[in-house]
Amino acid sequence: MSGPVTPVTIVTACFNDGAYLRESVESTLAQTHPDLELIVVDDGSTDPTTLRVIDAVEALGVRVIHQENQGLPGARNTGVAAARGTYILPVDADDIVEPQYAALAAAELDARPELGIVYPRADMFGAVTGPWELGQFDVGIMLTGNQIPACSMFRKEDWAAVGGYHQVRLEDHDLWLSILELGRTAYRLDRVLYHYRQRSDSITGGMAEEDTVRALAQIIRAHPQYYLDNIEQLIRIRRDQWDTLQHWKQRYGFIENRLHQAAPLAKRLLRRN
Repeated sequence: MSGPVTPVTIVTACFNDGAYLRESVESTLAQTHPDLELIVVDDGSTDPTTLRVIDAVEALGVRVIHQENQGLPGARNTGVAAARGTYILPVDADDIVEPQYAALAAAELDARPELGIVYPRADMFGAVTGPWELGQFDVGIMLTGNQIPACSMFRKEDWAAVGGYHQVRLEDHDLWLSILELGRTAYRLDRVLYHYRQRSDSITGGMAEEDTVRALAQIIRAHPQYYLDNIEQLIRIRRDQWDTLQHWKQRYGFIENRLHQAAPLAKRLLRRN
């Protein structure tokens, strides 16, 4: 006879995402996990279509929380704070989840108390398609950039212990490092269970290089002890990156040399023309 099932809450923050919300909600309602709660946080949406879709979703029995716009970290915090689930799974309002995701992730957290984060393999669809490369958890990679997606399951008690999502540019990266600092670790499920929508209006909306540097510096300043405790892992990753760079330089460096050699000839030909 099986024991009690750990309750899971899926939190979906929505700000004017009415074009995609219903499809996302339908995928979360199709989860096979038997004890599931879905909370949609309307983060001050102003688009009439979105408001109509939110009303329709609420009519399906989905719990909806309306609030003034607080941004993504604030909206997620609202949803997690209201959740009855022991485990939390954020799902963006324009993404789609496979039916087994919540059950498989919860089973890992149930079986392994050292785990604080479980994330899936994933792919991209929409304006850009293809695999979303999410490797197995590596502390060194987490120190140089976030390898854990926002759509990862975590324990509500850990979220509370670290003060939830903070209002920073890289709020997911910040939360994951905070949970890892509790002594937890992370694990990737070896199945594609999440579909990340690439929208044409957001493909070029990433941070500029300077902003990325500032955001990562903010992360490092917020977690100095974790970086110090894992400095060997950071050095290993940097060394591996350097070795990879040198490998490709040796393999294809002759192309650069040929281009340099051809440059004077090209200039002479242009002058003649």
